[in-house]
Amino acid sequence: NDLDEVISLHREALFLRPAPHSARSQSLSNLANALRTCFEQRGTSNDLDEAITLYQEALDLRPASHPKYSNLLKALAVALQSRFEQSHLPQDLDEVILLYRRLL
Repeated sequence: NDLDEVISLHREALFLRPAPHSARSQSLSNLANALRTCFEQRGTSNDLDEAITLYQEALDLRPASHPKYSNLLKALAVALQSRFEQSHLPQDLDEVILLYRRLL
C-alpha cells in the first residue's frame, strides 16, 4: 500500500537525521503526519499513539519562535483530540485545551 511505503520512507529519512540534525524536527513531524493519516484511514490506535509521541519530540526540538511551531502545536492538539474521542482519557482533553490556548 502507498501509505505503508510513505511511512517506511519517512522512517528512513528520520534514521538519516539523528539528533542534533537541524532537519530532525521536520522528519519527526512528517512521519507523525503519515501515521496520523494511517490512523484516520485504518483506525489503528498504535499509529495515533506513535504520532503523538513524534509530534511531542518534534516540538521539543523546535524553538517557539520557529515559523512552523504553531503548525506542530495544532497537529499535536488534533491528534490528542482524536485519541480523546476514542479513549475518553481526561488528560488528553486537558492537553488539547492547553495546546489551543498556547495557539492564541
